[in-house]
Amino acid sequence: MIALVWQFDVQAGRNDEFESFYGADGPWTSLSRRSRSYLGSSFMRDLAMSNRYLVIEYWSEMVVYERHHADFEDEVQRLEQQRQALLQQSVPLGLFNALNVLWHENAYGSVVWMLLVLHTTHILTDWIDTLVLAALMFTTHGTEGRRMVDCSENAVYWRFVWLLWLPLYVLIYWLPRLVA
Repeated sequence: MIALVWQFDVQAGRNDEFESFYGADGPWTSLSRRSRSYLGSSFMRDLAMSNRYLVIEYWSEMVVYERHHADFEDEVQRLEQQRQALLQQSVPLGLFNALNVLWHENAYGSVVWMLLVLHTTHILTDWIDTLVLAALMFTTHGTEGRRMVDCSENAVYWRFVWLLWLPLYVLIYWLPRLVA
């Protein structure tokens, strides 16, 4: 599966037209639905900037996506021109593929998910420890000498967590791709 991600900044006062264009029954989505490999899309509006939208289109394969655009080239160009008339700017944010690594399918998936859960557990427990220490610092116990040692140990543990993740990242994500 691939996901194409776009950011669109719509001209002032043209939001409704743009939403109709990319909406569930809009012309762009209708054209995409002509392909059996079109899996759907996510259409999101920015809460902070009401004229900014994020569109994510999901396709089964890149080859099928390219073939779809070649088969409907005239219609795609016409719709792209129509879309461009509504926009201030369009920014392609990237082309992503799903890793499809489930924990129960193979040893790699099991190791990846086990390490991600372990790392997440480390981070959560250290956040709790940090919050408890911060709360203690505002009590009468915060001035005790041992609290400074606790803070120092907490800082060392944070370093351990992120320094441990660097070689794991290389081992889990880069090494399999370099070997393949």
